[in-house]
Amino acid sequence: SVTLRDLQPGTRYVYRVGEGSTWSPYYTFETEKAEPERFQFIVLGDSHEEKPIYTVWKKTVTQAYQQNPEAKFIMSVGDLIYSGKDYTQWQAWFAGAQDVIARIPEMPVIGDHEPRGVTPKDDFQRPEYFVKLFRVPQNGPVDFKGEVYSFDYGAAHIAVLNSEFTEEFADAAHRKAMIDAQVAWLDADLTATTKPWKVLMYHEATYNLAHDRSGIPTKVNFGPVIDKHHVDVVFNGHDHAMARSYFIKNEEFVARAAEGTVYFISGRTG
Repeated sequence: SVTLRDLQPGTRYVYRVGEGSTWSPYYTFETEKAEPERFQFIVLGDSHEEKPIYTVWKKTVTQAYQQNPEAKFIMSVGDLIYSGKDYTQWQAWFAGAQDVIARIPEMPVIGDHEPRGVTPKDDFQRPEYFVKLFRVPQNGPVDFKGEVYSFDYGAAHIAVLNSEFTEEFADAAHRKAMIDAQVAWLDADLTATTKPWKVLMYHEATYNLAHDRSGIPTKVNFGPVIDKHHVDVVFNGHDHAMARSYFIKNEEFVARAAEGTVYFISGRTG
């Protein structure tokens, strides 16, 4: 990874990546403007495929950007690949998205497949490839840097959580510690922001569509912090379908956006 410093706001830059005689094509990226203004970003749901082909993912992400060329970044809300320990799947995923994410940032969320091993015996692992391959802001809880993070863009503050308590740890004590660390971090993170818009991303849907899935863990643990700080929008994935809630506070419908939170479940992209 490389850090570029002293970039100017609202400026388009040309770059390529390589060494010696091997170089990528030239790409461009544009920095955030100095003054906040309206902006677009793309939210994409589960893209994983059991076989590392990812042609549907390539078509989806390419068309999404072609139809929204002013988008400033992409948020993928988890389950990017099928087996997080299979590097060939990561290669296929990056190859599919390459022409898009070379131009705008990919801001990823961990799903239940990112910690998953290649075989069923590989359950309950940390998402090592995810953390190494995506250089996200390193401002999350101490034990979960690279998995949990937040950033600002324009007038929005966007926080990313890891809802995969049961995928990373087998024992209840470690799972509780993971939840507690994120709840404390999120409370402090949202307290500190002065941005008027607050957006939250995590994979497991709090108000789930699938009857055999339960949003209770995220509802019980993240819900009070979401309500306390009036998060405007929560984006989830996992259910392989699309849905939008009415405004919700304390698990009840409320009349106005100023009173509650909208929960989106993003569709499947693989």
